[in-house]
Amino acid sequence: KRCCFTIQDYVQYDYIGAPWRVSLKLRVPVGNGGFSFRSKIKTIKLLEKKRYDESTPEDVWYGINLPLVNGTVAPPEIVKTFSVEALYYEKPMPLHKLSLRKGDIK
Repeated sequence: KRCCFTIQDYVQYDYIGAPWRVSLKLRVPVGNGGFSFRSKIKTIKLLEKKRYDESTPEDVWYGINLPLVNGTVAPPEIVKTFSVEALYYEKPMPLHKLSLRKGDIK
C-alpha cells in the first residue's frame, strides 16, 4: 500500500532525514542526508555563518549546526515517517539504502 504522507507534512521543518540507530550515539538522533529535505534559505545562512568541517559527515554537521541559524530539525516521531534507512517504519514516504538487521521488523 502507498504511504499516507505527502511533502506538505514536512515543509514546516528546515531539515528532515531518516533516523539513525540509537547505538550510533550522535548528538543529533535524526537526519540521514542520503534522502533528505532541507531549507535552501537556512542552508545558505548556515554556510555563510559557519565553515563546513570535513572531518564530520555532512548530514551530522548540518543537523548539529542548523540551530545556529534558528533552523529546525524534525523530531524522531516525524522523521520515521519521512524515510527509512536503519529503523523500521511500516509506511514511510521513501526508503534509502535500506540496512535493516534481523529483528528490526517486529
